[in-house]
Amino acid sequence: MRIDVEKLIPSIFIEDINLNKGNSYISQLTILTIKSLLPQEEEVANRIDYKRFKEELKLWEGYCIGENISLLNLIKERDRKQYFSYYDEDFYTRLIPLIVANGDFKIIEEELIKNLLYFSGNVENLLEWLSIAYGVYLLVEGAEDIDGKLKEYLIKLSQVELEESFNGFFTLNEEKNKAYKIRFEKERIALINLLNGVRLNKYLNLQDLLSVIEGGDPTTSLGRIV
Repeated sequence: MRIDVEKLIPSIFIEDINLNKGNSYISQLTILTIKSLLPQEEEVANRIDYKRFKEELKLWEGYCIGENISLLNLIKERDRKQYFSYYDEDFYTRLIPLIVANGDFKIIEEELIKNLLYFSGNVENLLEWLSIAYGVYLLVEGAEDIDGKLKEYLIKLSQVELEESFNGFFTLNEEKNKAYKIRFEKERIALINLLNGVRLNKYLNLQDLLSVIEGGDPTTSLGRIV
């Protein structure tokens, strides 16, 4: 299976219209992300300019259409407890523009980690969307054996590098850092088991992507978009 990268962003807008009978916060977050992308002079990359991104988010608070109250509250309050529990159901609105704008997955991964952690420190959220991003990237590239490549990616994923990124948002004390490492390994193993065929009652967006790759009918917005 191969997907046309040029159809991904229009597919977000189509899904939004079908789901919400018009343009909602889904389209708005997608456009907001695109407007914040900045070509780099020293590398072939389009990265999010966070000064611009934060300004756009502040403006978005005033014109947001639809129900994404959790994200709005998180932006306003930056509450530590909410930050670590928040699952970003609509992260594809930032993920897809980054994939479309960049051909190097290392750049995509760096930008995704930064943007994921800007909104949430939830380990499940982080690992699932990174897996989805790599899966979508592989589909754009026309790669085969997606499951095998995803397992290899998860095995090699550096917890140390993620921790360094994570500390830029919230500093963890020794106890919290230990708990985070344990949770990270637990969820990494759960995702690898999922790719080995174990069914789980979570990671539904990733499960839907894998099902679509195998020819199944999509059940999530992400699945319908790709």
